[in-house]
Amino acid sequence: MALYDLRDDPGEEHDVAGRHPEKAGELRRRLQAWRESVDAAMPEANPRFREPKPPRS
Repeated sequence: MALYDLRDDPGEEHDVAGRHPEKAGELRRRLQAWRESVDAAMPEANPRFREPKPPRS
């Protein structure tokens, strides 16, 4: 899980979860509790997804 300081990094370029492990853990637990309360499934990667080829010049 990533954590961003949106006031200082609105473009979400710098993950600060490593500098704030307590907050990241709290948010992870709250998200898990919410998922369980609404019976939300975890997203899964599509095994058939292929990156599109870049356009030809």
